[in-house]
Amino acid sequence: MKKIICILLMSLNLVAANLLTYNVYQREDRLDVVLGFDAPFTGQIVQKPYNIPFYTLSFKGLVYDGVVDKNLSATVADAMQISSKNNETLITFASSKPLNIDAVFLGKDKFSVRIRLSLKESQSAAMPKLQNTKPSLQNNLQNDSYDSSMFRYIAVVLILCLLVFVLLILKKKISQNGGKIFQINNKNLNVKYEKYLDKNNRFMVLEYEKQSYVVIVGNTNLLLDKKGIVSSNENFEAYFEENKAKIQNMISARTSDNLSKKSALNAYQSRLDSEILK
Repeated sequence: MKKIICILLMSLNLVAANLLTYNVYQREDRLDVVLGFDAPFTGQIVQKPYNIPFYTLSFKGLVYDGVVDKNLSATVADAMQISSKNNETLITFASSKPLNIDAVFLGKDKFSVRIRLSLKESQSAAMPKLQNTKPSLQNNLQNDSYDSSMFRYIAVVLILCLLVFVLLILKKKISQNGGKIFQINNKNLNVKYEKYLDKNNRFMVLEYEKQSYVVIVGNTNLLLDKKGIVSSNENFEAYFEENKAKIQNMISARTSDNLSKKSALNAYQSRLDSEILK
């Protein structure tokens, strides 16, 4: 009878898979244990009822020759034990925290299994703590953002009100001046004589506040003479003809002077640009 039982046990061991390797991967939020077998594991994986601090997985049909006691530095578990008896291997984890345990095959050949331990509701439990650790800081940031937005809003409204006020003043002034923003008081200005020298310049005799001005107005603005009020019988045409050549020379000289100044300015600007681009 004993021989028959031994033969049956040996036959079971031949059918059962053997645990060859185990690797532990510790993470901040989980713990992974990868088991390697010498044959495809076809048995059952059962999670036994647990009472904190022990969590046990049963691999029925798995054999391991030895016992493992391993201390862990992971945040989810403190220790792990592997033991085998009667064609069943038990893997037990010690932890004072509520855990989720998953076991999945890493390939279709079933030569390896990954056991993953993670904290129950780790994310949902951690997020409120993070939010509640600094509620005053968050409220202060929200209040600062609200105050900054309100200040910008008030500043924009004040600027708009100021612009509206300026536009109303301008509108009133324009309506008072007959459609002009600024009204020049030219009641005392009298044009006594006017003659076009070319398309850009005019010869004019003006009277303003008891003074008579002989000027060239246009691209070349020149004051030729200034004296008291002249007689209404004065012949400005004769004056112009007598001084026509002189006036043309003055215009030419002023134009030439302006061109030379512009040319010098352009030369200086070109030289400055070349120095900058070096």
